[in-house]
Amino acid sequence: MPTTLKSRCAAFLKQKPPAELGYVGDSIAERTLQLCAAGEPIDGELLELLEIMIADSQSTAEGLAGAAREYLLTSAALLEEIVAAG
Repeated sequence: MPTTLKSRCAAFLKQKPPAELGYVGDSIAERTLQLCAAGEPIDGELLELLEIMIADSQSTAEGLAGAAREYLLTSAALLEEIVAAG
Protein backbone atom coordinates (compact mmCIF):
# COMPACT_ATOMS: atom_id res chain seq x y z
CA MET A 1 0.00 0.00 0.00
CA PRO A 2 1.24 3.49 -0.75
CA THR A 3 2.56 5.29 2.33
CA THR A 4 0.16 8.20 2.01
CA LEU A 5 -2.80 5.81 1.86
CA LYS A 6 -1.49 4.02 4.93
CA SER A 7 -1.20 7.28 6.86
CA ARG A 8 -4.64 8.49 5.76
CA CYS A 9 -6.20 5.20 6.88
CA ALA A 10 -4.45 5.50 10.24
CA ALA A 11 -5.68 9.08 10.65
CA PHE A 12 -9.23 8.11 9.72
CA LEU A 13 -9.23 5.28 12.26
CA LYS A 14 -8.44 7.80 15.00
CA GLN A 15 -11.74 9.60 14.32
CA LYS A 16 -14.75 8.73 16.40
CA PRO A 17 -17.68 7.72 14.18
CA PRO A 18 -20.64 10.12 14.42
CA ALA A 19 -23.21 8.91 16.97
CA GLU A 20 -26.07 9.06 14.46
CA LEU A 21 -24.50 6.19 12.51
CA GLY A 22 -25.08 3.74 15.34
CA TYR A 23 -21.64 2.41 14.52
CA VAL A 24 -20.64 -1.01 15.80
CA GLY A 25 -16.87 -1.44 16.02
CA ASP A 26 -14.79 -4.14 14.38
CA SER A 27 -16.58 -3.96 11.04
CA ILE A 28 -15.04 -5.40 7.89
CA ALA A 29 -14.37 -1.86 6.69
CA GLU A 30 -12.62 -0.99 9.95
CA ARG A 31 -10.55 -4.17 9.82
CA THR A 32 -9.57 -3.44 6.23
CA LEU A 33 -8.53 0.12 7.10
CA GLN A 34 -6.49 -1.28 9.99
CA LEU A 35 -4.73 -3.73 7.67
CA CYS A 36 -3.93 -0.94 5.24
CA ALA A 37 -2.70 1.36 8.02
CA ALA A 38 -0.40 -1.43 9.17
CA GLY A 39 0.89 -2.02 5.64
CA GLU A 40 -0.56 -5.53 5.51
CA PRO A 41 -1.66 -7.05 2.19
CA ILE A 42 -5.37 -7.31 1.40
CA ASP A 43 -6.41 -10.67 -0.04
CA GLY A 44 -8.45 -11.02 -3.21
CA GLU A 45 -11.66 -12.20 -1.53
CA LEU A 46 -11.67 -9.21 0.77
CA LEU A 47 -11.09 -6.89 -2.19
CA GLU A 48 -14.21 -8.35 -3.82
CA LEU A 49 -16.26 -7.73 -0.65
CA LEU A 50 -15.01 -4.17 -0.52
CA GLU A 51 -16.74 -3.38 -3.82
CA ILE A 52 -20.08 -4.24 -2.19
CA MET A 53 -19.23 -2.33 0.99
CA ILE A 54 -18.21 0.76 -0.97
CA ALA A 55 -21.51 0.80 -2.87
CA ASP A 56 -23.45 0.29 0.37
CA SER A 57 -21.61 3.10 2.16
CA GLN A 58 -22.16 5.49 -0.73
CA SER A 59 -25.84 4.58 -0.94
CA THR A 60 -26.35 5.00 2.80
CA ALA A 61 -24.49 8.32 2.76
CA GLU A 62 -27.00 9.72 0.25
CA GLY A 63 -29.68 9.74 2.95
CA LEU A 64 -27.49 11.40 5.57
CA ALA A 65 -26.21 14.88 6.22
CA GLY A 66 -23.25 16.49 7.91
CA ALA A 67 -20.65 14.49 9.79
CA ALA A 68 -22.31 11.11 9.24
CA ARG A 69 -22.40 11.61 5.48
CA GLU A 70 -18.79 12.83 5.41
CA TYR A 71 -17.62 9.90 7.54
CA LEU A 72 -19.19 7.29 5.25
CA LEU A 73 -18.01 8.97 2.07
CA THR A 74 -14.46 9.28 3.41
CA SER A 75 -14.46 5.63 4.45
CA ALA A 76 -15.76 4.60 1.02
CA ALA A 77 -13.12 6.72 -0.75
CA LEU A 78 -10.34 5.13 1.28
CA LEU A 79 -11.71 1.66 0.54
CA GLU A 80 -11.83 2.54 -3.18
CA GLU A 81 -8.17 3.47 -3.04
CA ILE A 82 -7.36 0.20 -1.28
CA VAL A 83 -9.16 -1.74 -4.03
CA ALA A 84 -7.33 0.24 -6.72
CA ALA A 85 -3.98 -0.45 -5.02
CA GLY A 86 -5.03 -4.11 -4.89
